[in-house]
Amino acid sequence: MLRYKVTPPRLPRCVDRPQLLERAASRSFIALAAPAGHGKTCLAMQVAEATRGPVAWFVADELDRDRSTVVGHLFAALGSAWPDVADLAPATIEDDAAVPLLGAALEQLAGPGCLVMDDVHLPTAWLAPRPTTTTCA
Repeated sequence: MLRYKVTPPRLPRCVDRPQLLERAASRSFIALAAPAGHGKTCLAMQVAEATRGPVAWFVADELDRDRSTVVGHLFAALGSAWPDVADLAPATIEDDAAVPLLGAALEQLAGPGCLVMDDVHLPTAWLAPRPTTTTCA
């Protein structure tokens, strides 16, 4: 497991955005989408700092090429924030079983907390199988 993938990045001083932070704090799920350099990671860090409860952080990159690898890193991140989740992580994860295992672990989380998945647009191959053919309708 690569430690940098489950550690919040060190950032320079971020711009305070109290209105966005207030909106984010009132939601159970948020997705931040904007071009590079617009402060998504900074806002995610601010949301995490404002969260009452544990915070797990995962940074995706081009090395994340399959579901089992990504889910393994997510289990490591979740286990650092919610120690009970570490007990749910199997030693090896089959690719087809990875997402259901993660879903079952997420259902076990209790109380408020925050899971940040940064740069998840990079390893899109793990999200869902890509069709082998294209059909136009």
